[in-house]
Amino acid sequence: MWSSARGCPPGSAAVSADCANDSALASTTQSAKRIGERDTQLALLEAATSVMPCLYKAHKFLATRGDLDYTALWILYAATPLAQVEVISARKLVDREVIPQALALNPTFFKLVYTDLLNAKKTKKAVGGALAAADAYMAKRATRLFAPLLDYLRDAGEIRSASDIESHFARSYGIAGLTTACEYLSDQGHIAKASVPVRATKRSSTSLQELAFFLADEPDAHS
Repeated sequence: MWSSARGCPPGSAAVSADCANDSALASTTQSAKRIGERDTQLALLEAATSVMPCLYKAHKFLATRGDLDYTALWILYAATPLAQVEVISARKLVDREVIPQALALNPTFFKLVYTDLLNAKKTKKAVGGALAAADAYMAKRATRLFAPLLDYLRDAGEIRSASDIESHFARSYGIAGLTTACEYLSDQGHIAKASVPVRATKRSSTSLQELAFFLADEPDAHS
C-alpha cells in the first residue's frame, strides 16, 4: 500500500509524470500567490504614500488659514490615491477612472470625501468632516497599507536614515516619498523618529544630523 503523504502511488511512468506535473503546478500556484500578495502590498504602499502629502496640506490650510476651498481642494487631490487604495484592497484592477470604481465599492466614504466636496456648499463642518473621515480611513488601514515599509524597518533592526529608506524603495520598487510616509507612521505611533550623523560632503569633516526612523519595539533600536 502506498502512502498519500508521499504524493504519488507506484505505477507507470505516465502516472508518475502526471503526479510530478501536479506537484510542480501546485508549487507554481503557491509561488504565484506569494508574488501576487507582494505586488498588492507594494501597490497599496505606493497609493497610500501618495495620499499623505495631500492630507498634510489639507490640514495645513485648515489649521493655519481656515481656508475651506484650499482644504477641500487638497482632499479632492487625495481622492484619487484613496480610490486606488480602495480598489486595490478589493483585489480589483485599477481603471483610469478609479474614483467611480471606488464609489461603487464604498459609496458612503467617497461621497463624503469626493462627491459632496464637489457639489455641496463647503462649510467648516462638511470640509472638516471629510478630512476627519480621510484621516480615520488611513489610520484604520495603516499597518496594512505601509506593511513593506514596516517590514523593512523590522528587518533592519536599527535606525535607518530618511535617505537610506528613500534610496532602498526607489531603487528596489520605484516608489518615492517614503519620508512623508515615515512621518505619518511616527505621528500614529507605529514607528519612532531619531537622527543620525551624516557628512555635509564626501570630503567634509563636519557632520550634520539627518532625520531617521526605527521601530520603537525593536530591541536594538536604541543602540
